[in-house]
Amino acid sequence: MSNTYGLKKPLSPQIEGVLTTISRICECQKIPYFVVGATARDIILSNVFGCEHLRKTLDIDIAISICTWNDWERLKIALITGGCQKVSVHRLSLKAIDIDIIPLGDIAIEGKIYWPPDQKTVMNIEGFQEAFDRGVVEVTLGNGVKIPVCSIASLALLKLVAWLERGSSNKKDAIDIKAILCNYHYTVGEDIYGDNIPADTLGHNLDRMGAYLLGINSRELITIPSGCFDILQKLQTKELVERLVDAIGTQSAFRYEDEEDDDIKVPIKVLIEDFWAGFNSAT
Repeated sequence: MSNTYGLKKPLSPQIEGVLTTISRICECQKIPYFVVGATARDIILSNVFGCEHLRKTLDIDIAISICTWNDWERLKIALITGGCQKVSVHRLSLKAIDIDIIPLGDIAIEGKIYWPPDQKTVMNIEGFQEAFDRGVVEVTLGNGVKIPVCSIASLALLKLVAWLERGSSNKKDAIDIKAILCNYHYTVGEDIYGDNIPADTLGHNLDRMGAYLLGINSRELITIPSGCFDILQKLQTKELVERLVDAIGTQSAFRYEDEEDDDIKVPIKVLIEDFWAGFNSAT
């Protein structure tokens, strides 16, 4: 892991307890995992860096790296023995918190998961392997347990892929993309002033510089050729950029709790264009 973080704000005891149980059981079963989805967004942006105004979530998404479906069955049995209840083929529940589990690894077929036994439940996992291989950070919980969490750059990739797949049927992806774009510069320290950031072109605006750097860091996670790269190329068309702006549904960015009053709010379309400019600069 390239980075290790502590918490600026504590997790709720309920969430921390469930994450601790997941960590202990995955470690005992020797199954690598990492926290993804809105839980990862909350942990990094809100609990580690103190960003506010985020969409709250009461479930936990984890991705697991397995070689065979027997590994999944073994983990599922261990989780149920540890107190979880089965809700669906890929969802368990513990202490009233749903746990969605996304397998990746050798069981994937062309970027998709076909759940046994009938393979009728299909899950798109494009981008998850890239995130697991190169986009995981370590976060130390309040109780000292260290958990692997999807980085914000890799979460941006996963959210873009999910938005294209689900589109208007799920507005949460667009909301999360907005939160990531508008808050990324609070998470990168002095990297925001790196030589690879065209600060003059971006008006020395930290929101825009952060979006550009997010594009660079997201691109560095991707292998070429790959299904994930193809999807991200498609997302850069004018039609899909406009659709994403419409999905987000506002022309101004999130604000941060400590932000100065005289900072200029940046239209979300500009931040999306800056993201793609950074993404393409890294090719």
